Amino acid sequence: MDEAKPIKIPKKIGIAGAGLAGLLSALWIKEKNPEVEIEIFERRKKDKYRIDCAEALLDQRKAFDRVGELVKPFITNKLDKVVWKMELDGEYKLSTIRYSQPPCWMVDRLSWQRDLMEKVERHGVSITFGERVDPIRILDDFDLVVDARGTQSREYFASGVYSVFSGNFEKIADTTISEIREDSNVYYWIFPINAKLANIGCGTYFDFIKRRVLEEYISELEFNLDEEIKRGAGLVDISYGAMLHHGEEKVIAEQVDGKGIVRVGDAAGLADPLSGEGMTGAISSAFWLAYSISRGDHLDNPDYLAEYERKVRVENEFLSQTMAAMEARREHYRDFVKFMSLLDGVNGKYLTSKLFVLRYPIRALKLRFM
Repeated sequence: MDEAKPIKIPKKIGIAGAGLAGLLSALWIKEKNPEVEIEIFERRKKDKYRIDCAEALLDQRKAFDRVGELVKPFITNKLDKVVWKMELDGEYKLSTIRYSQPPCWMVDRLSWQRDLMEKVERHGVSITFGERVDPIRILDDFDLVVDARGTQSREYFASGVYSVFSGNFEKIADTTISEIREDSNVYYWIFPINAKLANIGCGTYFDFIKRRVLEEYISELEFNLDEEIKRGAGLVDISYGAMLHHGEEKVIAEQVDGKGIVRVGDAAGLADPLSGEGMTGAISSAFWLAYSISRGDHLDNPDYLAEYERKVRVENEFLSQTMAAMEARREHYRDFVKFMSLLDGVNGKYLTSKLFVLRYPIRALKLRFM
């Protein structure tokens, strides 16, 4: 990397990947800097474009505030209750956390991203489908290349498989169900898309999960499932939080001969290690990239790459803590179950508030001495 040349505010940007992070980066950069030329390269052909995720958008990293109006037409359900189902000594313990405001929106993500494509194209952004590009190799053609290709790490990642089923989910239509089991690195989820559809899946860390694991789980469910509508599989990159937790730094921005390369979303490793959720990382990084470029355009000595790294770091430092929680769940399972059991029945809005001690003094005392 050559840092001798001063970094310039980009006037021509290439984006590798037309996922959520890439599309939002293009949209928000164009809104703030209409004169910038942007070209997106998507590896899938247009008729093969698809989404592989649980489609649950969490209220983290100011995501609801930033994309609320953009995603509003594509919200299929709002979930205001989280149930943890935890196996311990052959029995299951339940911990139910209710929220005053739904912390999870189920989103028709494919329709949303197709809508974002139309929006960026109306802003003059060109999208080339069916072309896989290497950010380094196309750098000669641009001032900045945005790596939005998704998961890149093979050291810190989680893999998941899922199916969407039709059935009667009215009793859990407002509920996220997360299940973990003793002596297992697998976690399971049920996300009701609405009262008649649910995304049911499972995942694991640092390995590739087999679909048969999900099939076994589905065979144990008490719900009446009618038809499998869709199935998929994917990876999420948790390297940003993992490296912070282990005292390392994830490089998400660098300059090469006066030009820039930045990583956004899963390419930056911004998925949450505890929940496996990645959409808010895509939103966070795209927002701060557009902000940093726009702000740098008004400075005498701009360094938008350093600004981007700073902003992403501040908003995503909590991933180090969720990585610690994920490791605790795996390595100190019994204590994790006790911890989650103490949260049974609490209002979720107090979980990260100083008012938790006042609202739940006995629980707070027990948690302190765990």
